[in-house]
Amino acid sequence: EYLKHNRSINRKVLEAEFHIRKQTALNWLKKLEESGFLIKEGSRNAPVYFLAEE
Repeated sequence: EYLKHNRSINRKVLEAEFHIRKQTALNWLKKLEESGFLIKEGSRNAPVYFLAEE
């Protein structure tokens, strides 16, 4: 739902939106990236994730 209205998401936003811990957010983002749902861009210290094109 969040990505329908916003072009990107990062770990801190994911934590706030879903009320989850840092490690949980990192795990979710990693799994979503590996499954091809998200594309990771940006620096290693501050990555931003975009919805993959269908």
